[in-house]
Amino acid sequence: MKRRILILEKDKRAIGRLRQAFGNAGVELVDQAPTMREACEALARDRYDLVVIPLDHAQHQLSVFRAIQPGVAIAINGRADKIPDELKAEVAAIQEAIV
Repeated sequence: MKRRILILEKDKRAIGRLRQAFGNAGVELVDQAPTMREACEALARDRYDLVVIPLDHAQHQLSVFRAIQPGVAIAINGRADKIPDELKAEVAAIQEAIV
């Protein structure tokens, strides 16, 4: 089964690293959206298994993306020590569910 991943990112180096990591894991269908608007349009148009979002504005992006595609998995790309307080409880719950 092919997995579909959407990356919300405008930094070309970050996109390259993420594409390489997903490619190494055997993921073939990786789409990229440089803006929130383009990501929302992609989510409204296509089904994704995972959306990778940057840490900046993650809380807003989480709620918007879940409104468009309620069951979509979301990964936050960024340094763990930079997670805003308002997201720490949700990140902890996700980590607990994975373990």
